[in-house]
Amino acid sequence: MNETLLEYNRKRELLGAGFSRQYRSHRHATGNIIERLGLETELQGHSGCVNCLEWSKEGNLLASGSDDCNVILWSPMSHRKLTTYRTQHNGNIFSVKFMPRSLNRVLATGAADTKITVLDIESTNTLHVFTNHKGRVKRLAVAEDEPHLLFSAGEDGTVMQFDLRCPEEYSKESPRSVIVNLNHYVGISAEAKCLSICPTKTELLAVGSGDPYVRLYDRRMIRCSHVPNHSADTCDEQYNLPANCVNYFVPGHVPSKVEDYSRRYRMLAATYLTFSPDGRDLLVNLGGEQIYLYNIYEKTRSYRLERAHRNGCHTSSCAGDTSSSQPNGYHSKNYTSFVLSEECSSQREEKSTPLPPNIEFLKQQANHNYEGQRYAESVSLYNKAIFLHPAAAVLYSNRAAALLKRSWNGDDYAALADCFTTIGLDSQQYKAFYRLCRCLLQLGRLEEAMICFEHFERVFPERASGHSFEKLKEELQDNIASKNNSPSGKSKRANSENDGVKIESRQQEMEWKHLSYDYSQRFCGHCNTTTDIKEANFIGDNGQYICAGSDDGSFFIWDRLTSNIVRTLRGDECIVNCVQPHPEICLLATSGIDPVVRLWSPLQEGVKNERHIDNTHAAAGLNQRRMNADPLEVMLMNMGHTLHSFSSSDSDNENGGGRDMQCRPF
Repeated sequence: MNETLLEYNRKRELLGAGFSRQYRSHRHATGNIIERLGLETELQGHSGCVNCLEWSKEGNLLASGSDDCNVILWSPMSHRKLTTYRTQHNGNIFSVKFMPRSLNRVLATGAADTKITVLDIESTNTLHVFTNHKGRVKRLAVAEDEPHLLFSAGEDGTVMQFDLRCPEEYSKESPRSVIVNLNHYVGISAEAKCLSICPTKTELLAVGSGDPYVRLYDRRMIRCSHVPNHSADTCDEQYNLPANCVNYFVPGHVPSKVEDYSRRYRMLAATYLTFSPDGRDLLVNLGGEQIYLYNIYEKTRSYRLERAHRNGCHTSSCAGDTSSSQPNGYHSKNYTSFVLSEECSSQREEKSTPLPPNIEFLKQQANHNYEGQRYAESVSLYNKAIFLHPAAAVLYSNRAAALLKRSWNGDDYAALADCFTTIGLDSQQYKAFYRLCRCLLQLGRLEEAMICFEHFERVFPERASGHSFEKLKEELQDNIASKNNSPSGKSKRANSENDGVKIESRQQEMEWKHLSYDYSQRFCGHCNTTTDIKEANFIGDNGQYICAGSDDGSFFIWDRLTSNIVRTLRGDECIVNCVQPHPEICLLATSGIDPVVRLWSPLQEGVKNERHIDNTHAAAGLNQRRMNADPLEVMLMNMGHTLHSFSSSDSDNENGGGRDMQCRPF
């Protein structure tokens, strides 16, 4: 929106102060402002790690909770500490929330001592103490239209609801406060790590747990149950949920990799989740992996490749979703099936439409970076080009090649999606078929990989005689033989992971997981393996930017439209856990291991920013290797040791350097 100062003043006079707030909110997160972000001040007052931050709705107050068991209320504009509350907690405070419509007078806290306290800010009195959880309370949530309700997620595997109008109900022996009991479906080791209420449809409750699945519940269909007194009580039928009250979300490549991650002592768990301002998207920081965005209204399934049952493009719809994002793909009940059609692929090749000059320039820049083995830079350029020109098949195909060479967590699956998109837009992009086969092989989906390879041999016989294709076929055959000769071990895993769960509940959980929805976007560059409270949030009134802290002591900001990193700043000496944007202006509050709260705002143009990290791609690449490192190496790094394996260039772990056809851009 290009608006002159005169037009702004006229609207302000006509519409009053409300317009000023709306205008400020709309303009507080622009590219120029984000690029100028720097450290404004440090707020000192805590004596331990600061684990949680919370702005008041108007943004005039900031609350922080710490390992010192204190809550501090700050005046961020004057950089002053207003009050220190010495809570009744005797464990680390993990969450703090202003209660809605309380005029910022009531504050709730959750802590490692399993307690939830409700404080009166003016009198500093403790109004309520809830002791119903049996594990650490990791997150609290509130609903704006239900100011008397407080929701909590605990590591005892339960999500609870407390009505502040009748606090005496929760002091009974077995009160009805449990909304969801994950132990009933997952097992006695289940943990609830985080939760969030949708701002536009507050009946929607999102829950992150100790596994990679995010659960989205409709509270209108759930009745509160009694708090279990013993672990055996979790099998009680009162914890049964209606089958249609929840949707599961998980990145399409993750379920098949959970066992491998576990063998490497790398656990996948959602450490934070939040809804976009319009309530349409759910942002999830997946510990041990990347940050994912799920569209909860335009939901998509993970991709699967199938053999064609008849000659021609398969466009029929199966039970479930009926919309299709690909010309020759269709949605089944539990995945998006893509059928390779020989009739479509064998059509006469037509001359491709030239790219616009600005897109061609970006493509050539991306190709140049690719040939120089700067794969992260190449991916970023393709991201920008695809955003500007989303109908060009060659851009998706080339980005798939760059993703395969970059080889960050989830890149093989992202490349798979790009290959499907390429083929859907232009079935003559023969390199996309080869790259698709390579993606499927790396993902361990060997049957689909063989389907793709055989299809390529039939449709592009003149392209299937090179050394690289013979090598790929040999790899496929070796992997299939190895898989056929290896024991399964599924029953042992199922028994260990579902200890204490009834057969009916276990089957329901498996069905929910089987019907999980896939992500719409992902944001890479940070590292989230050391702490389980690391956040990710939206910046801007429309959520134009994404921000998150990292184990390397920095925090990252991404452009939501392109998924590219636009800013990286040093936010802590060790780890940044919390990044909370101000609700109306460009002001960020961050915290981590250091016992301080840092405020970040746009610096004056031309002022040198000492905390800006120039080479964001190098920092992101280092974080990706950190995520895959041996736990001992990570511990040594967090202690300040420099390891040789973490100072090498991004290209050290790449193979081929673009020599084979399958990874050379167009």
